Amino acid sequence: MIKNFSYINGEGATVSVRLTDNPSEALYSEEDKELFFEIYFSKKIGISWMNNDEQIQLIKKNEKITGYPSVDLNYIIVTRDRSIIIVYNADGTIHNTVSLPALKSELSKRHFRNMKYPNTMYFGKISWEKDQNDRTTVAVVIGFAQGWYEIQSFDPESGEFGECISSGRI
Repeated sequence: MIKNFSYINGEGATVSVRLTDNPSEALYSEEDKELFFEIYFSKKIGISWMNNDEQIQLIKKNEKITGYPSVDLNYIIVTRDRSIIIVYNADGTIHNTVSLPALKSELSKRHFRNMKYPNTMYFGKISWEKDQNDRTTVAVVIGFAQGWYEIQSFDPESGEFGECISSGRI
């Protein structure tokens, strides 16, 4: 089980991430606010967590790696090159990889087909949110069509996307 999920920078500074299903809550405590932004916006960022008293780190030279744990704290979900999701087991081994899904929202049906550049879909933020049945779920932002997005639920165990939780424009 994943514990002590943190962001880490190239100099080894870490800041704990608050795990919450409330999108309006900050991912950091007020006393860690300055450190959080210093690490999150640095050129090199990785993630770190504890699993069975072993520290696991995903950090690579000159690369930003961000992610978020699954709701059951058994997986870490990471986006790579904004077009692939890599799901890691709690022990740091790869569970599966997932490509961009089909868009599902009514908004995407109206705007995506009119796009000049159809290959501009990308993965954005990964978080926890409440689904339409008020259950906490992993939520993945999928951007498309110059500023539009939808948020789909994601099951890290199966690697499948579920319902569209919401959609809008950035």
